[in-house]
Amino acid sequence: MQPTSSAASPVPATAASKVDQPQLFKDLSTAIEASRKACGMVGGAVAILFKGELVFAEGFGIRNEQQEPYTPETLSPIASLTKAFTATAIGELVAEGKMDWDKTPVNKYLPVFELQDPTLTRKLTISDLLSHQTGLPSTAFLFYRNQRSRLETIQAFRELTIPEDRPHVPKYQYDNSMYTVAGEAAVAASGLENATLEDLIDQKVIKPLGLENTGFTTTEMKKRAPHNHARGFLASSFDDAKEGRYEQLELDELFASSAAAGDLFSNVLDLVKWGKAVIDHGAAASEKSGDSEEGEPSKKKKKMVLNTKSVRETLTPKVIAPVGSSRTPDFPLMAAYGYGWAINSYKGQANYSHSGGLAGFTAHLCMFPDSDLVIAQVNNMLENALCYGVVYHIADVLLDLPRTRDWLGEAVVNNTESYYKYSKMAEWGFPEQVPNTTPCHSDLEAYVGEFVNPMAQEIVVRLEKGDDLSSPDKLYAKLWQTEHELVHYHFNSFVVDLKDMSFRGKALATFQTGPKGKVDALVLDYAEGEGSMLFKRKEQLRPSTWQSVHSNK
Repeated sequence: MQPTSSAASPVPATAASKVDQPQLFKDLSTAIEASRKACGMVGGAVAILFKGELVFAEGFGIRNEQQEPYTPETLSPIASLTKAFTATAIGELVAEGKMDWDKTPVNKYLPVFELQDPTLTRKLTISDLLSHQTGLPSTAFLFYRNQRSRLETIQAFRELTIPEDRPHVPKYQYDNSMYTVAGEAAVAASGLENATLEDLIDQKVIKPLGLENTGFTTTEMKKRAPHNHARGFLASSFDDAKEGRYEQLELDELFASSAAAGDLFSNVLDLVKWGKAVIDHGAAASEKSGDSEEGEPSKKKKKMVLNTKSVRETLTPKVIAPVGSSRTPDFPLMAAYGYGWAINSYKGQANYSHSGGLAGFTAHLCMFPDSDLVIAQVNNMLENALCYGVVYHIADVLLDLPRTRDWLGEAVVNNTESYYKYSKMAEWGFPEQVPNTTPCHSDLEAYVGEFVNPMAQEIVVRLEKGDDLSSPDKLYAKLWQTEHELVHYHFNSFVVDLKDMSFRGKALATFQTGPKGKVDALVLDYAEGEGSMLFKRKEQLRPSTWQSVHSNK
């Protein structure tokens, strides 16, 4: 699809003249496509809404291994861009008097959400959850590929112990799980009969705004657009990416149980429409009312669809958020987070944004309310520094801002560094291997069983008997619905080569033997510096025995 351009409402001369220059958008298209190839990206789409008019919408590259083109209409998962939809739906309930942001404990709406610390249970509010200020340890694995109901999964927080060195403090700590809790609390408070979180967001946000290309689950995405949805891709290295050596990933319901945090799909056309409604504080454009008396097209009428006060609240800073080490004077010394939105500024322009990423996909929505500019981008690869570079490149060009950085060129460098970083994570240094050891239990049957961590689901270990010395016995571990071979490292430790779409690389599984000489636990070290998880044999598990379910190393 070629860039589209249409008349815009009155704007400053420099910006208006740029919008009227077809060459600007032709150059922009050429620059994005060149950067896509240089960054080793498979495909994606970009849309720009400026002063209420769609001035650019174009697809780049391909959306699947059949070489079908990515277009602005192509549906893609948008991951954590979902969070702002969840916060906005809650805002509608606040406006209706069914919830409040920061007075009522979450537990009052959702009694199954209970922590071991009763004081903290009584203290945490919706505001704490939506602004990532709970201070709770990471529970990143709790909802991933989870087959249990959301309420059943949320009950697991009763088993979560906060380490003594990680007391509850009001500071920013990004947490997908808390959005899931907030979403279920909203469903409970809504009064909607037999409703789900998906129903709530659909009724309160998606349908009122007319976002016809936005919905939940990849299954629905495929049904909604069987001939125009994206598939995610993965490359093993930056060289592979640049040479076009990719693996197409399956569309899987990775985070369906955590829908409030990141299960929406959309396209760039719906995303800029959504962003415009946000910066207009709940107003949505209706159809044009016809030509004016002078024969000129009249402006689109607006109608209030969302509660203005609540939308403003989602855009209000709640907590100071980290500023990256690559910060330049183009950005302020501090950034903030509201409810589902990162709050910043760029070269004096107020800036609200959020990004999203999951296996094979990235999405980014960026809004510059001072200039009435909304930019949306989606891609079908996770390693994607270009997702950010394109936004600021467009702002520089369209708003005639000082050119202080080569955003598209830097994206190539950043992508190189990103691939290098993840390759090192996949090869993190195990403890020095003790040579010439054998498993402490000569009969590998001793390691077989189901090992459970309430905050990370379970690991099922099975034994596959070999026929002879040339085909020895092998252990396999099933984790997150995917099975992996356990390769002996030393003593009771085995290497697990994770092949899951979202978690790739080597982990170390170390079995623990109890006082009776039987294996009763398994410790999984999954990335250097990231921590370890303790899984107890199911028949050994008693709530009183849990001292730590997740600890930083």
